[in-house]
Amino acid sequence: MRSNILMVLNTLERHSDSEHPLSVNGIRRLIEKDFKRSVSAKTVVRILTDELTDNDAFPLREYFDVRKDDEKLKQLLEKKKIPKAESDYILYDADIWHINRIFDDAEIQLLIDLLLSFKYMPSSQCTGIIKKLVGLSSKHFKLRHDSPFNASENNHRLLLTIEDIRQAIERKQRLTFSFLTYGSDKKLHTANNEDGTELEYSMFRPYEIVIKNEKYYLVGAFDSDKLYHFRLDLMQNVRVLEEKYDESTNNIEPQKTSRPMEDILSLGCELDMSKYLGERVFMFSGESEKVVFRADKKTNLNIVGHILDWLGKDVEFCDETADAITASAKTNHKAMHFWALQYGDSVEILEPLKLREEVRETVRKMHERYER
Repeated sequence: MRSNILMVLNTLERHSDSEHPLSVNGIRRLIEKDFKRSVSAKTVVRILTDELTDNDAFPLREYFDVRKDDEKLKQLLEKKKIPKAESDYILYDADIWHINRIFDDAEIQLLIDLLLSFKYMPSSQCTGIIKKLVGLSSKHFKLRHDSPFNASENNHRLLLTIEDIRQAIERKQRLTFSFLTYGSDKKLHTANNEDGTELEYSMFRPYEIVIKNEKYYLVGAFDSDKLYHFRLDLMQNVRVLEEKYDESTNNIEPQKTSRPMEDILSLGCELDMSKYLGERVFMFSGESEKVVFRADKKTNLNIVGHILDWLGKDVEFCDETADAITASAKTNHKAMHFWALQYGDSVEILEPLKLREEVRETVRKMHERYER
C-alpha cells in the first residue's frame, strides 16, 4: 500500500505541473514504465482522492483536481466535446491531476539566473544549488544555462563561513579573522602589517551580513564608536571567540560580550541596513554626509536615471533647466568621491567644500599624469 502511494507521488512530482496535468490512466502507464509495476485505476483514484489531496501528511504539496474548479472543468468539457454525464472519462482519462509546485518554472529560472550572475559564489556550490532548484520542477523544465557566468575559484568555504558567522550574530559572539589581498601574480595573499606580520582583526562584533554590488559584506564594530564592514570572500581564518554560551538562556556571560549595536555613537539608534547600504554607492566605511552636486543633462542624457540607480529614490532634485539639474543626497564621503570621478564629465560636486577640493585635487593629479 505504502509503495503504491510513493509511486503515484513520485510520478506526479516527476512528470506533472500546471502545464502538464496527468490523467489517472496516464499515471498508471507512467508507473508501469518507470517502476515496472502494475497498479489499478481504482487504486490510483483512491490514492489521489484519499491520501494525497488535503492530507496533512503532505503539508508542502498541494494537488490540483480540476473537478473542484467548475470553470476549468467547463473548459475541459468544451475542449474535448464531452458530455458532463460521462463521469468515467472525467475520472479516468481526463488530464486533471498535477502538483501545484512551490515555485513555478519562471521563478526557478529567475533564481538560477541570479545565482549564475553572482560571481562570488564558488562554482561547485553554485552548481549544487542549481541542481536542487531544478529538482523542484518537473522533467519538463528546460534549463537555459547550467554553468556560472563568472565562476569564482576563491574561498570555497564561503557558505560555511557565512553559516558560522550567522550563528555568531545570533549568539552575540565576537570574531577574530585575517584578510586576503590580491598580488600582481593574480593570486590571493594574506594581508600584512608594515612590519611584515600578518594583519589580524580581533574582538569584532558582527551585526549583519549583506549583499552590495554582488559581494557579501559583514557589517559590525570593534569596541569603538564606528561601524565597519569587510568583504566575506576575502576573510580567512575566521574564528568565533570561545565565549561561554548558555543554550538554555541563549546568552553569553556579560563580561564576554562587546557593546550592543544601539550604543554605537554613529548610529544613535537601531541599525537601518537599507539606509546604511543606500548611503554607500561603493562599500567604504565611515560616516555619511549630505552631498550637493550639479549634473549636466546635455553631456549625459540619462544622468538622472544613473543618479537614481546609484543613489536611490531618496535623492532630492532642484534648480532644473533644459541643460542641467542639481541633486542632493546623504552618502558616504569616500564613496561619493569615486562616484563623482566615474561621472566626471557630467557631474560637479558643489558641497561639502572639503569633498569638492578632494575631487579637484584628484583631477589635477590625473591631468598632470595624462599630460606627460
